[in-house]
Amino acid sequence: MNSLLNDKHIRVERGPVTVQSIKSKAAAALGLIRPPFALLVLMFAQLGASQSGNRLRLTTTVTLVTAVAGWILAVVSMNELGDEDVDSHNIDRQNARPLVTGALSRIQMWTIVGTCSAAATVAASLLGRAALVTVLGGLVLGAAYSLPPLRLSRRGPATSLLLPLGYVTVPFMMGAFAASRNGIPAPTPGTTAAGTWMLITGLYVSFLGRLLLKDFRDLEGDMLYGKRTFLVRYGRITTISVSSALWVIGGIPIVAAARSAELAVSYGLGAAVALWLLNRLAGSADDHTDDVLIAAVAAVGRSVLLATIALYETRLVSAPAWAAITLVGGSVALGLIGTQRYIGELDLAAVTPLRGDARRDHVRYSLQDNS
Repeated sequence: MNSLLNDKHIRVERGPVTVQSIKSKAAAALGLIRPPFALLVLMFAQLGASQSGNRLRLTTTVTLVTAVAGWILAVVSMNELGDEDVDSHNIDRQNARPLVTGALSRIQMWTIVGTCSAAATVAASLLGRAALVTVLGGLVLGAAYSLPPLRLSRRGPATSLLLPLGYVTVPFMMGAFAASRNGIPAPTPGTTAAGTWMLITGLYVSFLGRLLLKDFRDLEGDMLYGKRTFLVRYGRITTISVSSALWVIGGIPIVAAARSAELAVSYGLGAAVALWLLNRLAGSADDHTDDVLIAAVAAVGRSVLLATIALYETRLVSAPAWAAITLVGGSVALGLIGTQRYIGELDLAAVTPLRGDARRDHVRYSLQDNS
């Protein structure tokens, strides 16, 4: 590990175990997952439960959250271990990575993987056999994607589609299984099997469109270590164009499954704002603007997902139409207002797309310049 960190002059201090050191290690472990991403994964689980036609009991909700949180923390930790070399080169933009900064050692990371995998497995077993099989499959997928000998993340853009599929499908199906087996039947029926798969498909496609943008912050390290992400292979403009298309395409099955005019309008509004932000991203001239615009796009995505959950929750309690319209529309409106927290500091009028500068070439950095 020290050899990986020499170029960045990071010093890992070792000392006696104290209460303060334990607290700092716990904080570092929790810091493996950014709160917005953790919220997104839990929202997938909640939507899976909501569309099933059953309301979750409190005890079931706690068990579901434990299973999903344990699974995602284990998978993210595996990814951290697998990408240590890349992240060490991207340290300036990855200052929250506890393995790279030395806040956690590899042994401690493996301890997190084992502990969280065990917690997820035990919790999932309480939700039923289907949930247990789902979480075990998700753990296997995470290991195959990030760790040797397979390390699918380094085998081209096609294999990069697998882990995002797990991020959506595993929590969604666990929520659906938990509600179906242990939930309280609602007065209105849930989504049909076809509708469920339409929802999963739409969520996956739209989430993939947002996840493509994650590689912007890792581009230099990905290029240096031969990680063949979509961005590395096809460049900035193509990546943004594909992301924009996936935003639109993903909304079609989501709206079709819900058969809701209010959700169609809300998703359309959210997609329009996201496309505008992506258009500005194409003209961004610095890393900070990239990061802010990508965070804003993610916030819009969460607001649309919240609106979808709100719609299915109103159906569970047979709420009147005005309540559904208010909650669905309000969810998107609040999300869009929240994007101001990200973009308020930027002069977006000065960020115009396709200005022709070098950042829109196939590669963003010259490796010779960074050697």
